[in-house]
Amino acid sequence: MKVSKQLITSLFLAGGLALAAAPVIHAEPGMGRGMGMHSEAGKQCPMGERGMKGHHGGGMMGEHGMKPRFLRGLDLTEAQQDKVFDILYPLVPEQRKHHKEIRDLRQQQKALTLSKDYDAGKLKKLVEAEAKSHSEHKLKLATAHNKIYQQLTDEQKAKVAERLQKHSQ
Repeated sequence: MKVSKQLITSLFLAGGLALAAAPVIHAEPGMGRGMGMHSEAGKQCPMGERGMKGHHGGGMMGEHGMKPRFLRGLDLTEAQQDKVFDILYPLVPEQRKHHKEIRDLRQQQKALTLSKDYDAGKLKKLVEAEAKSHSEHKLKLATAHNKIYQQLTDEQKAKVAERLQKHSQ
């Protein structure tokens, strides 16, 4: 009875994380998503299909890599572009580390789930570690995006606000 109760709790926790991630996964292109590599049809592209550069050929710092999508359509000055680069470039190694950590945690979860030595307590710790890694990474990106937003002119900020207003309706 105790094992099945732990299993149900773990499954609800994992399901809750999946539901919490759904709005981010299905966000409208142009609003807030960071590292996704999408084809023109809006479908996710596997990494092996297009390599590390994605279909835009720009790499992580390229056309739509780590740059926040709220910058799309804004004519940034060269100084602003340099500042954006200076803010985002130090995050590239952290981004790689984060993705590697998440991949490893998910592999461990899968292995434990399909193991004869299944332990709900261990699985719960792995799921919690994944959630913690995601939240810490999300905070780092949000801080960087705010620093970038602070570099925009009043007109550029108004354009971003207008797009966000349209998006929320």
